Amino acid sequence: MHIVSLTARLILAALSALCIGTAAAAPTQCREIPAGKPVPGVIAQSDCLQYSGRAQITGQLDIYGHLILSRRADVSFTGQELRVRPGGALTVRGKLSVDQGSLILDDDAALTNQGTLHLGPQTMLQAAPKAQVHNGGLFEFDSAAGSLYGLLENRAQIRLYSSLLALHSAHADNGGSISLQGLSALNLNGQTVLTNRGSLEADPKAEISLTEDSRLINRRHLNILGAVSQHDRSRCINLRQVTVGENALWYLEDQASLINEQLLEFFGQAMTEDLALIENRGSFYAEEGSHLHCAGKSTLRNHGNFRARGTVSRADEAVFDSIREWVK
Repeated sequence: MHIVSLTARLILAALSALCIGTAAAAPTQCREIPAGKPVPGVIAQSDCLQYSGRAQITGQLDIYGHLILSRRADVSFTGQELRVRPGGALTVRGKLSVDQGSLILDDDAALTNQGTLHLGPQTMLQAAPKAQVHNGGLFEFDSAAGSLYGLLENRAQIRLYSSLLALHSAHADNGGSISLQGLSALNLNGQTVLTNRGSLEADPKAEISLTEDSRLINRRHLNILGAVSQHDRSRCINLRQVTVGENALWYLEDQASLINEQLLEFFGQAMTEDLALIENRGSFYAEEGSHLHCAGKSTLRNHGNFRARGTVSRADEAVFDSIREWVK
């Protein structure tokens, strides 16, 4: 079965793309940028500057030191690059709207959002492998794209509206909420590990994709109304609660695996192919109207409480291990 990924469409559309544990220690005292003065185009390594006004920043902004946008700040960036250089830090306590261009974090750079950070249409967030992104406010992607290789820590709200967020061998920890709305996609690639300790939700047109050796570890609540596709050797491990809605689709191929240790409520469809594995060690409820189909040499294994009120079927050389005989 072929799943059409949203990634290509979103990249074309989007690319036509806090101080918690910062990579470098910020100066202890910050100078306020005087009222009426613009934010300088370069923040020197030795500088810590705070801005509290309203401004539109055009052109290039390079942060080698530390720039703080205070709670009173309302800044729109419409230049080409807002770049946090190695050892630099950007802290948003008010509002920052990136309406054009890219927000780029180099290695050992840090971004901390404690206010509202908005990425507008066709803008992009790029974070290098040693960069850090800490969110304790509202972080919005609006028809935008994010490509992160470093650390992502969310303690509040990340919202994607028809946007793409790709994590490449990143370490991500969600203790707040991540919401995928509209034609949004969350892609886990490489050796990315995303631990969900809060709420992760995918709307009916949204998709979560896992490739290579990526892992999604759910320790709270994962609510799927759209699609999940797992490829290569990716793993999804449920340690709390997963709900798969009636119009949702969960697809596994290659050597991908879905391991349920606690509660998995299934109202939609699931399909496994190749050598994929679904293993239940907790409670797996395939509710009325659901359809679980195993093909190729995939395996459905039960070491817990498996209840099927929907349709469970197999084809080819698929294996049912410890599944009751009344399953079709």
